[in-house]
Amino acid sequence: MSSSTSNLDLLTQSQYGHYITVNGLADAASPAMLFGRRQALCSGLNWFYYGGVLLADGVTTTVANNAAALVLTASSTNYIESTTAGVVSANTVGFTAGRIPLYTVVTGASSVTSYTDQRPLTYQSATFTANIKTFLTTPSSANLAAAVTDETGSGALVFATSPTLTTPTINTAASVGGTWTAVATWTLPAHTLGGTVSGGGNQLNNVVIGTVTPLAGAFTTLAASGQVTLSNASDYNLYASGAGANYMAGSLGVGSTSSLSTIKLRVQRSVSDSAITSYVGYFDGTHTLTANNTFRHSGITSAPTVNQGAFNATASIANGGSLVGLVGAPTVSGASGTVTCAAGVVADVRNTGAGTLTNAVGFLSATYANSGGGTLTNVYGFHAADTSAATNNYGFFGNLAAGAGKYNCYMDGTAPNYFAGDMQFGKTVTAGGTTTPQTINKNAGAVNFAAADASKVVTNSLVTASSIIVATVATNDSTMKSVQAVAAAGSFTLYANAAPTAETRVNFLVIN
Repeated sequence: MSSSTSNLDLLTQSQYGHYITVNGLADAASPAMLFGRRQALCSGLNWFYYGGVLLADGVTTTVANNAAALVLTASSTNYIESTTAGVVSANTVGFTAGRIPLYTVVTGASSVTSYTDQRPLTYQSATFTANIKTFLTTPSSANLAAAVTDETGSGALVFATSPTLTTPTINTAASVGGTWTAVATWTLPAHTLGGTVSGGGNQLNNVVIGTVTPLAGAFTTLAASGQVTLSNASDYNLYASGAGANYMAGSLGVGSTSSLSTIKLRVQRSVSDSAITSYVGYFDGTHTLTANNTFRHSGITSAPTVNQGAFNATASIANGGSLVGLVGAPTVSGASGTVTCAAGVVADVRNTGAGTLTNAVGFLSATYANSGGGTLTNVYGFHAADTSAATNNYGFFGNLAAGAGKYNCYMDGTAPNYFAGDMQFGKTVTAGGTTTPQTINKNAGAVNFAAADASKVVTNSLVTASSIIVATVATNDSTMKSVQAVAAAGSFTLYANAAPTAETRVNFLVIN
């Protein structure tokens, strides 16, 4: 009862039918008995409770009296709790965040020794969201920010006296004492536009905020030791959106604080991620033609110049040369793992439009000039310096499969072709003892004549009626000394000058 005068129907000493009044009072109070201990059934480590109607998170759930006992853990402190859906459980660790605490029960080996009612007064009408409940349990700045839906910014709560603000954005003229004036002194990080910088920091001069147009003057007097640090991905330490040119007389390091004493531009990017394509530099420009023209449109152009004066630059070809327009020097490092391919330069020319791309050239050795009266001794369109660094070392490697209009090496010029080393052709040499007609789809090979064979047919998909077949007898037979080769479409026939006396090998070379 809340006061000396009660609204309830109270019992009197001489009243008849006390149980009727008591049952009525219990019925009226039954909503408050939800999850209450049901004494008549509780025994040993078995816990029973009353059901009722639960209103939690705006949802009404009817909870029944538990028919099966909630069995408590012996010799422990049991924490009985309910989910907002009315599911009751017990554990020996503690009440779970977001659930409704009901009882703490201390047990002995086989029975309950004591229990404490932990049911909150307001749980039946709780309509709070999970974030609000979290804030009420742990009232931190981060939990409050999660509980509201129209906040701006992030970090800790700010109160009126001496707050610490990190990278604030102020969108109005309001500040300490009203508008920004000379008497409104701000303590700002070094190199912040506007305001008075205290604590010895540096600033950019000629920045005016007020009635004068902001940034009316030039940016000057940025101390060499100063730093501007913005860490958010959407922020810019330097953002120049004007159409005018941008000029930097000194060297520029992007992503690198290494020395720039001999480097004009240094770009460095370090990534630890297995699921992305990474670029240290990415040039993605579009040149839209508005008329026919014969100009060059270049993604990257490098045109360095060495002024010899009276001196010599003697770095050899094997050491990379003395003057290089473009160097590709990727490096693979690490204690283990495998990198399938590392390429100094990758050419990936594409035609994605409906027009015509006449020539797609992966590597173009264009014209050379010697116009100053000096001497240009050697011109190499492509030069592979000697190396034995790998298991297999190739000066040039072509991997095109056979097909119409496909060539691994195509020399269309009329100048001679010079090969100082061994020339090796893919070949198939038929094993001794095999004298049947063979299919050899290669430019070179060998077949065997059996004793008394006068001819041998070789099936070869590279051969046409115009092919030149060079064939030689490779066994010193007493009668078979030479062969004639007659080409046809898809095969050629070898005719012996005389049938051999024993198995005789014949080598061939197909020239198209």
